[in-house]
Amino acid sequence: MRAQRESWVVDIAEVITDYGDAWPYLLGTAIIFVVSYLFGDVTLLGKTALLRVRALYIFVTMAVSILAGEAVAIILGRPRPHLLLDHGLDDLSWLEGFKPFDSMPSSHATAALAFSFAAALAFRPARWAFIGYGMVLASTRFVIGEHFVSDVVASAALSGAIALFLQRYLNRAERAAIADDDQGFAGSAFTPSAPRHAASNEPLDRR
Repeated sequence: MRAQRESWVVDIAEVITDYGDAWPYLLGTAIIFVVSYLFGDVTLLGKTALLRVRALYIFVTMAVSILAGEAVAIILGRPRPHLLLDHGLDDLSWLEGFKPFDSMPSSHATAALAFSFAAALAFRPARWAFIGYGMVLASTRFVIGEHFVSDVVASAALSGAIALFLQRYLNRAERAAIADDDQGFAGSAFTPSAPRHAASNEPLDRR
């Protein structure tokens, strides 16, 4: 019974783990940024300056986390769990961290957690949902035997630290974006074109 239950959990984890691929999140946030930039003055899009600031923050956090994670993996050269089980390899191969010696940190877990941490900081009312989502995705990496638990912990530490470091720029940009949205995109540094009144000396009609 226990073996069946564990097999069932692994089967589900193998399906869920694919949602930790980075490219859908990077592509999605890039599309949101570009669309809101090009069509920022369309009323139906709402507060587009704030939206694209947050999309850019998530994109940058993920990109930096993924690159940093790959660099750390190459430096450490930790063998994957199957190398330990099948061949007894557990020593680090310094500066040779290419598959299958790229266990720490997990690239899938780093991408998933970078997205969830950044989204949690950008959309604070839904922060626990985003964090829970990332934790579930990250945990699948050791459930299916692709990584050690410590690899996922390292991914969480790395992506969390980067998300928190970049948050200072998010907060600054959010304040500017809120002011920009409140002005109806007039005189904004986030809009693709200058406001119509900027080319003349006529005062802005705020009625």
